Amino acid sequence: MSFSEVLTIMGLCGKIDEIARDVYKKLSVLSGDPEFSKFWLRMSEEENGHVEFWKQARQVKEIDDLPDFFQSPRAMTHELEHSVKCSEELLRYCEESYSTGKAFTVAYRMEFYQMHPAFGMLFHILGPVIGNTDPETEYENHIQHFIEMLRKRGGVTPELELLSETLHRLWRENKKLAALSSRDELTGLLNRRGFFSIARQLAHLAQRNATTVGIMIADLDRFKEINDRLGHTYGDQVLE
Repeated sequence: MSFSEVLTIMGLCGKIDEIARDVYKKLSVLSGDPEFSKFWLRMSEEENGHVEFWKQARQVKEIDDLPDFFQSPRAMTHELEHSVKCSEELLRYCEESYSTGKAFTVAYRMEFYQMHPAFGMLFHILGPVIGNTDPETEYENHIQHFIEMLRKRGGVTPELELLSETLHRLWRENKKLAALSSRDELTGLLNRRGFFSIARQLAHLAQRNATTVGIMIADLDRFKEINDRLGHTYGDQVLE
């Protein structure tokens, strides 16, 4: 995965978040309900936080050391480019007229485009490097705010409410998949790929900030004997 491919993917993710920010700001202006106006403005501000994350991420010098988490960067780029076009259409669509149902439908589609695996993967990888933000948790809270308002104000179809809950579940699954790409499923510890990725980034970060990084190594003595005598299932239980 080349440096330029990573930057392209990050740029497209940032563009989608920028459009989402503008969509919610537009909905805030169009809504005649003070509570909804405040809610859409909050959503817009949260999206702006995501935009700032991408700006900081593009300045990370160690980005060219990222491992090949994306199996097909070109396919991913095409998918994100399509999402950008659809997002731009949503921005034009929400300017035509306003209704509560339409606003939530637009918001759902906007958030759905941000469910692309590239978002979860890059949040997971780059969040610790940037250090001053937790994009995974922040985005999960963002989705939760959307669901809570949907339930609170009613006036929407059960189908749309179900879709919003599906959105939240999809984000959790994306977050889980991002973690599994760099962590051992059984213990939750970093696997080889995850360790070298994080260690390399932390080393660069420590060098840039003139700080130190410590590494602790633990070895389980005679663990092989447990597997040999009692079986791998029991060995897994010991690790858990």
